[in-house]
Amino acid sequence: MIIEKSINAKQLSLKLWDSFVKEKQVSFVAEGDATVKLVSLVELLKRRCNEQKIPFNQTIELIPSEEQSSDTLIHGNRRSLPQLKIDLQILEHDS
Repeated sequence: MIIEKSINAKQLSLKLWDSFVKEKQVSFVAEGDATVKLVSLVELLKRRCNEQKIPFNQTIELIPSEEQSSDTLIHGNRRSLPQLKIDLQILEHDS
């Protein structure tokens, strides 16, 4: 899911919770100012996992900005900022 800087992290975390628990994983990507919202959203989901004693794993990846080439300049698809990608995965309970 691509995160925009205009999202309300708390409201989105409440909406995403049920699907996150059902699917057992979620992946977010953001760039620029939206990375602050991404981190807030992930922290809210992690807090809820901890409150409900749900074990999880988090992976973080920094995706570098794309280099400027004649092809990207012509098509206008160039990303000038690096992107932050965060994955959360619910770990299976050992019973």
